[in-house]
Amino acid sequence: MLTLYRRPRDQWKTATLAEGVEIGVRVERPSYEQLLASQTSPSSVERIAIRLETITDWRDVVDAEGKPIPFSRDAFGDLLHAFPDAAGRLLIAIRPFFEAEETARKNSEPPPSAAIPAPPPSAASDISADSPPSPMPPD
Repeated sequence: MLTLYRRPRDQWKTATLAEGVEIGVRVERPSYEQLLASQTSPSSVERIAIRLETITDWRDVVDAEGKPIPFSRDAFGDLLHAFPDAAGRLLIAIRPFFEAEETARKNSEPPPSAAIPAPPPSAASDISADSPPSPMPPD
């Protein structure tokens, strides 16, 4: 009997935002549209934003009194503002979700050596520039 493993829709990843500062982030597996946009958007800022949108929750993020801060897009923006390197470090943590798709896409592209070969030389290429033009066939 064949059994297929279904990957979970989301996973928790640990991200180090600064020395001694780690948080857990829940990363939702990107949709096909997100994968496509993260690779084809002309804007690098937009590609980064699309990837960061896959973060849907966090843990170990607390306020000055030690109380947990609930995840929200606004709170996430505050975190990115408080830790300038956070976006890059979070992108490293979520990279595996996007690399698998990029690798699959690259593996499906033919290698450069598999390009369409040039057509064989025709008889016309054997005619030198000194040869008279061939007559036109009758209609």
